[in-house]
Amino acid sequence: MTSKLCCSILAALCLACWAGPGHAQDVLDTKDKTLETVTVTANKTRTDKQKLPAAVSAFDGYALKDMGLDNLNDVVANTPNINFNRSDSHTTQYVFRGIGGTKNMNRMFYVNLDDVAVPYAATDTLLDVERIEILRGGQGALYGANTHTGLINVITREPEFGPANGYAQISVEKFGAFRFETAAGGRISDTVAYRIAAAADTTNGYFNNQSLDQDDTNDSDQFTGRFKFLFLPNSDNQILLNVYADQYDSAFDAYGPIGSPVSWDTYNDELGENTGDILSPTLKWKHDLGNGRTLTSITNYTRSTYGFVHDWDFTGYDMMVGVYDETFNVVSQEFKVSGGDKDSFQWLAGVFGRYQTMDNRSIARYGTATGSMAGAYDRQDSTVDTSNLAGYGQVIYRALPKLEVTCALRLDYEKKELEWSNISTTGSAETSFTTDEDWMAFSPSVAAAWLLTDKQRIYATVARGFKAGDYNYVMPYAQIARTDPVDPEYTLTYEMGYKSRHFNDRLEFNADLFYVDWSDMQVDINIPGTTFYKKLNAADAHSSGLEIEARFKPLKGWTIFGGIGYMFEYEFDAFTDGTADYTGNKLPFTNDYTVNLGTTMYTDCGFFMGMDASWRGAYYLVEDNATRQDSYVMLNAKVGYAADHWEVAVYGRNLLDECYAISNCSGALMAAEPLTVGVMVKINL
Repeated sequence: MTSKLCCSILAALCLACWAGPGHAQDVLDTKDKTLETVTVTANKTRTDKQKLPAAVSAFDGYALKDMGLDNLNDVVANTPNINFNRSDSHTTQYVFRGIGGTKNMNRMFYVNLDDVAVPYAATDTLLDVERIEILRGGQGALYGANTHTGLINVITREPEFGPANGYAQISVEKFGAFRFETAAGGRISDTVAYRIAAAADTTNGYFNNQSLDQDDTNDSDQFTGRFKFLFLPNSDNQILLNVYADQYDSAFDAYGPIGSPVSWDTYNDELGENTGDILSPTLKWKHDLGNGRTLTSITNYTRSTYGFVHDWDFTGYDMMVGVYDETFNVVSQEFKVSGGDKDSFQWLAGVFGRYQTMDNRSIARYGTATGSMAGAYDRQDSTVDTSNLAGYGQVIYRALPKLEVTCALRLDYEKKELEWSNISTTGSAETSFTTDEDWMAFSPSVAAAWLLTDKQRIYATVARGFKAGDYNYVMPYAQIARTDPVDPEYTLTYEMGYKSRHFNDRLEFNADLFYVDWSDMQVDINIPGTTFYKKLNAADAHSSGLEIEARFKPLKGWTIFGGIGYMFEYEFDAFTDGTADYTGNKLPFTNDYTVNLGTTMYTDCGFFMGMDASWRGAYYLVEDNATRQDSYVMLNAKVGYAADHWEVAVYGRNLLDECYAISNCSGALMAAEPLTVGVMVKINL
């Protein structure tokens, strides 16, 4: 298998060499023989990625299209030391450097969409994206709660004051998959511009239900839209209205039987449901205060829902079904002021406030195969109100001609109020209660960079981050819900790295070493004899490793990129759940190594191609290390032709048809997408 992959990559590189220099004309005008400068907003200001004292991987919209990447899971496969745990059609838990892969009944959100952390499962779907930034390591000093492992910034395209432009694209794939995507924008007047984008996806899914003899039991439909309206009333003010909406409706038949090897076969009698929707308008105002100072206001309201009906026995018998629903209503406001001289002293100060209400319902329902329990159920209904207030600041100071120091600090206050009640027809105790708890978190970060040359620097960073405290409200059992809330968990990340550009900006090479200390971990501990969990601060862990990333542009129109991640250690320092001691076990969903290599190429005559391969090392899927996924190789490719106003391409994902597990639920495994091929036709307006 590995030899076939190496031959495929070699053939692709030979093809690129044979095709020679060049690029499709619409892209040639913006890309030459040097690598473009990638500007990121990871530190809440616009900064050259190479000048940021942190491990950041960035992908622009062109690269995403060239590589055929249309969701975040494919993107992280091209990033060192990141893995994911996908529990349903969209809900994805990302694992940064070994941190974040433990069982987590209470979901957290660390994908920022256009400067807002929206509470929604399906932000993994990409639409009209300008850039994706993946930050590894604690980001709490600027972003606060739940960014102690890392952060993903998704930035979509802004309105532009130019001629009207846009595109319409259709993709047809294996498994009855169809996607239509379109976007358009331009100027309305000298002071008003717009950008609108929409997409519709449908698929039959790739699982085969052996009990029902059907191959479309995990079908899904999704609709996504975004509208941006930019108003420039004068030279000092900029107002942007951004409205994002999404809705998906899927079946939920994705897990095989408990204890069986991973496969694309399921046996569930209950096909289930997996649904979600969101409406999220954001108003962003930027005001030039003069003397290099800028005031930015970001106001957001989000309403989102998520739910599932899930066969919890994973068999063809009617034994047990889980039902879950949640609704978020969130209002947030952020003010930040920035200023200074980019060459000597920069500063940033901000305040952030958020009020969030989450209504939640979960039901465990017993079926006819349970005999006397048939028709019985346990149900909980709860509301969690969260108030959050934070202040943060950052200073970047050129202390010496070659020494740059960055200090950041954030103080978070959070209060949560829980109202909980349950109903049981199984004989469990019924109760209702209210309670509240509050926490303070202090998240500092210090970095120092030494400029070896204008294009090379070394840096060292220490950063603290935290995951917010929470309640045990999900499970429908009073004895679990009444347990004490869990306190915040913390990470302390030590990182040192090297960033550079060589050969007249044709080669970019970055490397870093890191160590992460993870304390007061919130872990979900199984209640013996049941499929239920309760959350406790019951573990400590650490991880350490190496990361290397590089980009190379040997010829005009041809880019080669790659990365290596290697974990020296990633284990629990202390973890006992009352029945077993997991101390020394490996952290779940953590590859022992990751290697990725890819290339994109355009020719003068219009032909283009993209190819990427990812070697993923073995990892465990549960804390007891009883289930292990062996190493595997992912190979994706895209080949096409682009004319002045249209393009066509054929593409494939998982071309080696690797079957590997991406989730574990009580011993039942979910398999990733098998070999998938498709064709795409695009019209440029």
